[in-house]
Amino acid sequence: MYVGSLNEEARLHDNVGPAAAWQFISHKEGDQIMRVYFKTALAIMVATLPLQLGAVPQKTSEPLTAREVQKAEKEAKTAADHLRLATYYRLEAQQDQKKLADAEDTLKHWAWMENWTKIPNPYWSTKTQVDSYRSKLEKATKLAADHEKMAQSLQASR
Repeated sequence: MYVGSLNEEARLHDNVGPAAAWQFISHKEGDQIMRVYFKTALAIMVATLPLQLGAVPQKTSEPLTAREVQKAEKEAKTAADHLRLATYYRLEAQQDQKKLADAEDTLKHWAWMENWTKIPNPYWSTKTQVDSYRSKLEKATKLAADHEKMAQSLQASR
């Protein structure tokens, strides 16, 4: 027996949830709903196609990603290559600086546990994080400075 609307049949069965209520929709109505969904998705894809095509990264102007760094380190020959690497390492240093500041705040919060003998405890775990972020920050800052110097020397030699 087919009932004209979903709500009428759902009222007859109070315990019918949204998933079970779909069984009361006829095959024809289901096809119409799926066509509407398909047309909507197709319209959205067509409308955003120019944005997707315009988002192709430019080789020289986009900052490097973590995967491209090793390859770029080996192939860096021009001043622009070294400046891109320096930019990448500066961004890494900024992120590490933020993480370091957060970890140092957390370390201050757990400072009262410094003398506790039970390890691991939050203080010592956070102290390890602080040390790790500090060394990453120093490494990224040094690499950025090195690449900036290389870029300057390459520009000066022109």
